[in-house]
Amino acid sequence: ATGVYLVYAFWNKSEGAGLLYIGTRPTLDRSEMRFELHLSHPPKDGLYGTDMELHLLRRLREEKVFSTLADLRHQIGLDLASAHSLFRAIDPPTSVLA
Repeated sequence: ATGVYLVYAFWNKSEGAGLLYIGTRPTLDRSEMRFELHLSHPPKDGLYGTDMELHLLRRLREEKVFSTLADLRHQIGLDLASAHSLFRAIDPPTSVLA
């Protein structure tokens, strides 16, 4: 289902928590399905082209259309705050591919 998810990622012997957006970016009037990952502490050299293992831990909210980009940015801030709070309350998963 589309929406914003709390995730835990494993890549190149590294790991970290983040948010995953699955959807079509309706606020930007787009229709192509996208998967966008935001890690709490991303590596400096980026992750494009990197194989990853993602654990979807919880769906935070459904995909929404926002009136303005400012409203969208505000919601992203709320999503990040919610994610940080939830991460402190859970134990990270173990990689199944390690």
